[in-house]
Amino acid sequence: MGMKPIPIEIERNLKLIIRVIEIELAFRQDSDNPVTVKSLVEVSGMSERSLREWFKLYTGLNISEYINRRKREYGARIFCLFPDTTKQEVADIIGLSTSHALYPFMRRGGILDMNKLRGNQLNNDLVQLPFRQERLLDCILLYTLEETLYKLCADPQYETSHWDKIEQFVKSNFPAALKVADVGFALDKYVENKIEEGIFISGVLYRNLFASKLSKGFREEIGWKNIPGGKYAVFTFMGDYDGLSSFYQSVIFTILQSHDLKMVKSSLIMEKYINSPVDTPTEELITEIWVPIVS
Repeated sequence: MGMKPIPIEIERNLKLIIRVIEIELAFRQDSDNPVTVKSLVEVSGMSERSLREWFKLYTGLNISEYINRRKREYGARIFCLFPDTTKQEVADIIGLSTSHALYPFMRRGGILDMNKLRGNQLNNDLVQLPFRQERLLDCILLYTLEETLYKLCADPQYETSHWDKIEQFVKSNFPAALKVADVGFALDKYVENKIEEGIFISGVLYRNLFASKLSKGFREEIGWKNIPGGKYAVFTFMGDYDGLSSFYQSVIFTILQSHDLKMVKSSLIMEKYINSPVDTPTEELITEIWVPIVS
């Protein structure tokens, strides 16, 4: 007997749910209000029973299993990028009570030796890069809810279907909002070592747009998150987006080698796009890498 077909509308709701889970886990700002099945039911418009059944059919995992798998991947990311990170730090970041809970948690995902993850992503040919420091004021990120893989983002049509959609929405509903930048956040899959198959969050940062004006049910096609202000180390990359992976390694290497900088490990690195592949040759594309730091 073949797998039960998933209706198009149900599949759309499931993709939305997965996106919401990814956003909540990625930014981890609302630790007092973690993602729950109840909150996902409200977003999906489905009954809890239907959501659980369709989600398991669609992903092969129940909702808790999916969330825990992604938490393991975030833990693996931190060990890979920051070899000096303690197990207690990782436990705190992914929401475990103690470091003693980390080993069985990671082991259930097939990670038997966390120490083997440390520093695996860096090579010996890296160089330190120039950078500047800037402070970002509090912003609100508006992002599209469609799941997006890296390989789709280089297509010029991506800008029309994502960033343009957000800008049109804001102009129609919040004309006083001030655009700060087109940005993106890359979420790699470190556990499965399928970095190129990671998920990408594209969005637009705005100021003069307040959370109180955004409905909690505001998740039809576009979602939002508060991005607290803070200090960043800013690195500038010129060229095709395909070169960003190796550039990221040098960025992390530079931060690790600096005695005056410390990256906020629980926060995401942000890409800020200065120009666009729609009207710019790929070799002239400029991308700023914004790394959250404390110094």
